[in-house]
Amino acid sequence: MQNQPLPKSKYENLEQFAEILSKDSSVELRQIVLKYALQNGMIQLSDTSGTNIGVQIFDTSKLDINNLPSELQFDKKNPDDFPIIIVMDYAFGEQAYETMDELLKPYIVDTNRLNMNISSINIMGKAGYLKAVGDINSPNRTCFWGSAE
Repeated sequence: MQNQPLPKSKYENLEQFAEILSKDSSVELRQIVLKYALQNGMIQLSDTSGTNIGVQIFDTSKLDINNLPSELQFDKKNPDDFPIIIVMDYAFGEQAYETMDELLKPYIVDTNRLNMNISSINIMGKAGYLKAVGDINSPNRTCFWGSAE
């Protein structure tokens, strides 16, 4: 059962809505958004391992795309192509490598090896050496330390 869309009178775009949600005074609104998300395709996995990595999984096949902001619209013609979005809390160094290595490994069902169909990985992290909030550091190379085999 789909809920009504979130009230849109307080914001004009996704960025402004995210800003409003981040304010200390928006506790009640964050609870409304969480409840709505859980009823419309979001699965929240709390850390039980001690790694301090919480995970949210969004099954976009359960979303009513008419309720999404224009920045998040996608084509829903083929149900097999619905994206799954995974959001993980940020991990540092070796922990981040091991987490991504496990996530990207092919998995085995019976005797079949199935590769993940990953179309995008976006990493946003902390960078203590930047001079101001909002600064962007763009790397000029990528280092691969291992293999997902």
